[in-house]
Amino acid sequence: MAIDPINSTQILPGPTSTTPIGNSALGKDEFMKLLLTQMANQDPTEPQSNEEFIAQLAQFAALEASQTQAAQLDALLVAQTAANQLGAVDLVGKKVTFETDQVTLEGGAMKDPVHAVLDGPADQIVVVVKNEEGKEVAKIEIPAADFRPGEAIPIAWDGIGNDGRRVMDGTYTLQVTASRGEATEQKEAVDITVLTKAKVDGISFDEGVPMLILGDTRMLMNEVAEVWDGAE
Repeated sequence: MAIDPINSTQILPGPTSTTPIGNSALGKDEFMKLLLTQMANQDPTEPQSNEEFIAQLAQFAALEASQTQAAQLDALLVAQTAANQLGAVDLVGKKVTFETDQVTLEGGAMKDPVHAVLDGPADQIVVVVKNEEGKEVAKIEIPAADFRPGEAIPIAWDGIGNDGRRVMDGTYTLQVTASRGEATEQKEAVDITVLTKAKVDGISFDEGVPMLILGDTRMLMNEVAEVWDGAE
């Protein structure tokens, strides 16, 4: 507190914040208090009409129903989140199948099995393996005429590159295409999905959302296509 030396009056410090105090939200309790206050202080010579009173009561009923519904939705969301978390924890130690475009090479062999599923009949599947720089290191051609749509088609790679030499261990990208027809100009593309199977090592939670941990991979539960026993 400072003192003005001329007028010898005390100068009180002003407010340090202009932030309003209180809650700006109008809940059902506040609404009812306002309604009762309005009724108690209305002009007796010009009382509120029945229509206006009924309209305000309807607003109060709608507000109460809205708040009840919001509370029920919040409770449902909490219950669903808890169920998702428990379901995710139950997957630890099991193996899951999910879509992928990558393969990890360890000791010259693929760490996890990879297979493809055709959406329709095809004659050939071509798998192009690329390194981290996007350069092609290997190319695999798989005859597909004997495979039916929906059937698992194994994709195997022994780690040997196009030059006949073994490539370094690491993570590689798979570019998989399928086609129907023998002649180049008559080939028709066929949709194909590439899947892999890996063990769930643990669970992490990102703002309450469970993420499956599979080695260096993190994925959501809705990305899981199949769940297998850990012994599979």
